[in-house]
Amino acid sequence: MAGRIRRSEAQRDAPTGVLNTVGILKCFTVATPLLSVTEIAEKVDLHKSSVSRILAALAAERFVEKEPLSGRYRLGTGIIALTAQMLSSFNIIDVARPIIRDLAETTGETANLTILNNEEVLIVDHAVGSSPIRVISPGSVPAYCNSTGRVLLAFSDDDVVNRILAKGMPSLTPRTETRKSRILEILREIRKSGFHTIIGEYLPELAGVSSPVFDRTEGCVAALSVSVPAFSLTDERAAELTGHVRKAAWRISTLMGSITARDVLSGDAGKGAEAA
Repeated sequence: MAGRIRRSEAQRDAPTGVLNTVGILKCFTVATPLLSVTEIAEKVDLHKSSVSRILAALAAERFVEKEPLSGRYRLGTGIIALTAQMLSSFNIIDVARPIIRDLAETTGETANLTILNNEEVLIVDHAVGSSPIRVISPGSVPAYCNSTGRVLLAFSDDDVVNRILAKGMPSLTPRTETRKSRILEILREIRKSGFHTIIGEYLPELAGVSSPVFDRTEGCVAALSVSVPAFSLTDERAAELTGHVRKAAWRISTLMGSITARDVLSGDAGKGAEAA
């Protein structure tokens, strides 16, 4: 049957349950991020009832997530947690780590390196500054109301942006921007300025300043930010932090082989804080 996953000679000696579970996880790819039970059963050559049981177990651990409307599955955030040690060995984290530490030391604030994970942003490395008021961002937050999330969306394909925004943008605080037209306008502004400042849209007490990180393909592979108490982010402080964040993002991007990052990250930093 076309599309089935074939097992190697070595795999035939492994426990069947483990191989079936791994086979199901490997069905999800960039080209096919959403799959139904029937489609997965076709790929792994298992009965749909067996696939359903395995998916239920994986969903309980958030290794997969089920879309309520379509009933199809996608990889979940549990995969990221499971592979945290592997992520720490990624080249970008090795390159970025000393710069993240330097950013935290220079600004006194918490510095974060994040990636896009489905509809959320996930912190893959961070450093805490010397400020007596320490702000630690949650490990995974919605992309639409987070400064790094918006930076990552600004440099993502249109279909990714539309899919994420179509999921809905509930108001989490009085400041949360939920208008799609305004979010799209903000993303255009980020592509021009190379940074984004946000205050109190995810948590009332949390503010952040973020910039994109590029690699040798000139694609945005991560976002760098500092998290600060919302009450402390004056226009003057936002401009100061923006300069530091963009410089650090440019340093990481250069080490990752980007040539065009300087053009994106060298604009006027003095635009101040956006209440949105």
